[in-house]
Amino acid sequence: MNNNILLKRCNSLNELKRVIDENKILILDDSYPDTYMLVSRGDINTFGFVTDSYGCGTIYKNDSVSNLNYIGVGKFLMVVDNNGNLVFQIKLKSILDDFIIIPGKGIIAICELDVYSIANNEIKWCIGFNGVVNAFNLGDDGKNIKLELDTGENLLVDIDNGEVSVAPKRL
Repeated sequence: MNNNILLKRCNSLNELKRVIDENKILILDDSYPDTYMLVSRGDINTFGFVTDSYGCGTIYKNDSVSNLNYIGVGKFLMVVDNNGNLVFQIKLKSILDDFIIIPGKGIIAICELDVYSIANNEIKWCIGFNGVVNAFNLGDDGKNIKLELDTGENLLVDIDNGEVSVAPKRL
């Protein structure tokens, strides 16, 4: 059996209900639902979710060290184990742009106005900003996230504790 987690887009809620029990469907955001996704492990459909796809669409990444899978869409982030079980979900304060996996330690979620550190199925820290995050990357030392905001600020965020300092130069 294939143990990989797969995401499959469905065209409607009715289509999603045809392939998985309704009680296994998470309604994350039903204001203007246009994303109907099925999460499966091999041939087994484990759960589905419905949301509005504002933002950059659905993001999926796997951490092979911790055997966890991260799914982000809009303002929602889900953690799924390799059996396809949902182990953690969170509604973020602003729209998710991307996330960086820190192998075996968790993730750094980069949102439009915030940055989160999530590990062991909980939020370690969250930092909010007065400007929109325009660009980001993991620092050369792997200990900081470099951020460029639309206000012109260039910041460093320590991935261990969320401490913010001014970056010495542009990204």
